[in-house]
Amino acid sequence: GISKHLTSVKSSAELAESENSSPKSKLWKAYENVMGVATNLFPLWTLISAIVALNAPGTFAWFDTNWFTAGLGVLMLSMGI
Repeated sequence: GISKHLTSVKSSAELAESENSSPKSKLWKAYENVMGVATNLFPLWTLISAIVALNAPGTFAWFDTNWFTAGLGVLMLSMGI
């Protein structure tokens, strides 16, 4: 009956455990780790960019009005909005 069916269904923890052994999940885990570090260091990237922009404004001369929408999109996505 139903109890037999429920015992044959893998729990989400068992599914996650079986997926962790595949190469794709190892790659995904590495991706998540790198993105977690990059996200946690977002204030540092902002500070470095601000210091560079103040000390060498020409460094950002390429960032004209054509790039504002894309830049804003990247900024918002990186902040998790």
